Amino acid sequence: IPVGGYILHLLKAISIMFEDEPSLKNKVFFDLIGRANPHYKGSVSRLIKKLDLTEQVNFNYDDSKVIHIPYSESLGLMKTADALLLLGIHPDYFHGWGNVILHVKLVDYFGADKPIFALTGQDSVTNDLLKDGVSTCTNDDPYAIRDALVAFINKMPKPATLTREHFAKEAVYSQWSKVFKQVIADELGYERKN
Repeated sequence: IPVGGYILHLLKAISIMFEDEPSLKNKVFFDLIGRANPHYKGSVSRLIKKLDLTEQVNFNYDDSKVIHIPYSESLGLMKTADALLLLGIHPDYFHGWGNVILHVKLVDYFGADKPIFALTGQDSVTNDLLKDGVSTCTNDDPYAIRDALVAFINKMPKPATLTREHFAKEAVYSQWSKVFKQVIADELGYERKN
């Protein structure tokens, strides 16, 4: 859970969603795995308890250590989920550069081939990649998140094949190969001029 990662707004939205639609309380569960940025200082766990979400939101986190989950185990967990949640970085963070960050976790999520719901900035790379009308929420208002979450739960769209293929090994290798060749060419050209 990154700093400015919408988590507190999301928890409030989940609470509102369950109040408005109690039938979802027995159908929708959130399993948050990993660690929260130290900035939160236990506020995520406290808010889960305060909002009475302990039955619906499982927060697998140990304050005393960083939980590292090997990629193979992480991918296995992703594949057992019905959908994946990406907590983006708010556009205001990193001196206003929060939108330019591409989460590596999003690429992992594409590999799991599951529906993805992301809280992210409107001008972010994540929003551009998942723009299908229901997979992202670009607002941090709990009521807007609730509305977007309910729409997503009702539709559960998988990422478009074209989007997933953009991150396939072959495509990524081709792109990095071009970048590497250009860096070498630029460096050799620079040395020749000097």
